[in-house]
Amino acid sequence: MEKMAFKVKTVSVSFFADHPWIQNAKKAPNVPLGDIVRSRLKQFSMMNRLKKKALRVSVASHFFQMSLYFCLEL
Repeated sequence: MEKMAFKVKTVSVSFFADHPWIQNAKKAPNVPLGDIVRSRLKQFSMMNRLKKKALRVSVASHFFQMSLYFCLEL
């Protein structure tokens, strides 16, 4: 399989500073997100917390099983 060479282009800070979104940041309207967007962001945040807790439980369970395994070997 052939190796593909990727050319990486370095970008300076001035490139981003000159971008129209940055230049017009102070002119952007302060528009409320709305109830639907707010509820979806809240749901997304809660799901991420749930995933992190589930991962912690899974890892803790794995370590507990491994410690039991090593204790039984001794």
